Amino acid sequence: MTLASDWNGETGERWVRNQEDLDAWLRPIGALAIERLGDVSGRTVLDVGCGCGATLIDLAEAVGPTGSVLGIDVSRSMVERARARVTHLPAVEVVLGDAQKYDFGARRFDAVMSRFGVMFFDDTVAGLGHLASFLAPGGLMSFVCWQGLEHNEWASVPIAVANEILGPPEPKPPGEPGPFRFADDAEMRATLERAGLVDVRIDGVVDSRPAGDVEHVVEVFGRQVGPVSRRIHDVDDELRHAVLGSLRTTLTARAVDGMVAFSTAVWCVTARSR
Repeated sequence: MTLASDWNGETGERWVRNQEDLDAWLRPIGALAIERLGDVSGRTVLDVGCGCGATLIDLAEAVGPTGSVLGIDVSRSMVERARARVTHLPAVEVVLGDAQKYDFGARRFDAVMSRFGVMFFDDTVAGLGHLASFLAPGGLMSFVCWQGLEHNEWASVPIAVANEILGPPEPKPPGEPGPFRFADDAEMRATLERAGLVDVRIDGVVDSRPAGDVEHVVEVFGRQVGPVSRRIHDVDDELRHAVLGSLRTTLTARAVDGMVAFSTAVWCVTARSR
C-alpha cells in the first residue's frame, strides 16, 4: 500500500477521525465489490485494506454465522478502530500487516475483496499474485478502484484549485502506487493476467454522489483526506488558507441548495484463481 509510515502517521489518524463521514460516502462503492462476490454465505473472505472496518461489517452479514472474514490493513490506528467496531462479530478477525507480502500460513480463502486497497501495492503483479496464492482453486477476487482523475471530481476539483495557487506537483513515475494506479483498464487487465488470475472482468460504474455542505467538503476533502490535504500539509499557513479559501469559493459556486455533489467513476473488477 502507500508507504506504511504514511498510513501509520497523520494520514491514518485523519481517516480514523473522519471515519463516519468517509464510511457514509464510500460504503455504497464498497458494496459494489461485495455484490460481485455473489453468495458467500458460509464462506471465508479476506478483506484487503479493511481500513476502519465498514466493509468487514458488511462482509460479516454476507457470510453469515457459518462463514468467516479476515481483515488486514497496514495502518495500526485504522486496525484498532476496526477491531473496536467488530467486537460483537465473532466471525471477524482483523490483523495488522501488509497484504501484498503477509504470510497467511495454511489459510485459504474462498474470496478476496478490496475497496480501494490494491492500487497501493509496491508491485501490483507480485502483490496480486501473492493474494491469489491464498485463494482456493477457482476462488474469486473482487475489488473496486478509481478510474482516471479526470472522471473523479472529488479529487480533480480540489487538485485544480491547489494547482492554481501552488503550481502543479512534480509528475509521478508511471506505475507509482496511488489512488489512480489502475485508471487504465487495459493495463490493469494485463496486470491481473500476469499475476496468474483468469476470467478477468472489468465494469465501469459512474455516479454523482452528494458530499455534504460547502464547509464540510472543504474540511474533509480539502484539509483532512485526499491529494490536496497532503500537499497543503507542508506549506505555510498563508498558502494553506489561500488554497482552502479558493476551494470554498469554487465549491460555493457549484453547490445546489448549499450542498456539493461530486462525480465518481470506479472500476469494478473480478477475477479468479486457477
